[in-house]
Amino acid sequence: MPTFKRIKDVLLERADENVLVVDWTANNRLPYSVTVANSRVVGAQIAHFINYLYKTMGTSPESFHLIGHSVGAHVAGYAGERLHKLGRITGLDPAGPLFRNVPEIVRLDPSDAVFVDVIHSNPSPTLLQGYGTTEDMGDLDFFPGGGYPPGCDQTLVRSIVEDTPTEALANLVACRHLRSYEFFIYSFNRDGCLFVGTECSSWKDFLHGHCNCGHNGEKCAIMGIFAPTYTFPTGKHYTDRRLYLKVGPERPFCVHQYQVILHFHAFPSHHHTYGIESIDVDIVVLGELEKLKANLLVEYGNSISFKTFLR
Repeated sequence: MPTFKRIKDVLLERADENVLVVDWTANNRLPYSVTVANSRVVGAQIAHFINYLYKTMGTSPESFHLIGHSVGAHVAGYAGERLHKLGRITGLDPAGPLFRNVPEIVRLDPSDAVFVDVIHSNPSPTLLQGYGTTEDMGDLDFFPGGGYPPGCDQTLVRSIVEDTPTEALANLVACRHLRSYEFFIYSFNRDGCLFVGTECSSWKDFLHGHCNCGHNGEKCAIMGIFAPTYTFPTGKHYTDRRLYLKVGPERPFCVHQYQVILHFHAFPSHHHTYGIESIDVDIVVLGELEKLKANLLVEYGNSISFKTFLR
């Protein structure tokens, strides 16, 4: 609950809105299977409450934005499933255990709201590897740090100093699973930095510079509160957009990403190279706060046509 109070605070700082925090801790308990079973009931209760507001006050379900973490992400999905026209759901590292490899009706999916965005901070195929899921569950699925954001080895000490004892204990056992909270909170652009995700087939391809935003920026979207600013291609509504982005190890986590593409002329094989076997290239990016450096070694005859430097 303390973390959702932080989300409530940043939402109210941004705009004059009504923010409701659902406390279902009495039903969110061990054994885990009980929590999963109760999640359907909680989702139905939320849907009933939104319908009540619609009937008594004329508040449209499309004006609601549900934000849920872990099992709470699926709770939001159950609510949206019953409302049909819920405005938006943000899933913060949706829980994987008992939600993996199941029909869409059992878990959060793109049909649960007009717009569904998901932040995967601890995706894994099994419980032993993490609490989240590797499955895409939204219109846009973001994988910051490829799903393995850096810095959890540094987080505990800082959390003990800055957070409540409950939050510090949670960070000890589930740092990456909770990191999705932090990414959403710091996505409110207080320092002018945006979490820009790039559509790509894999984290490896992203790191190798095989993906970019496209000619009109249609292959990039902003992770977090501003995700709805993404414009889907005309006449299409994709539900399998997986986006990757770099993140920093510490708060506020957001970093600016640069792609530098170098094009080299390929000499015909019969041309003499005069003993030149490689070219050493230094790239320096000057910023207000720091100077970034990268070194590239380009070997003669190598088929690589470009290299990417991201930060």
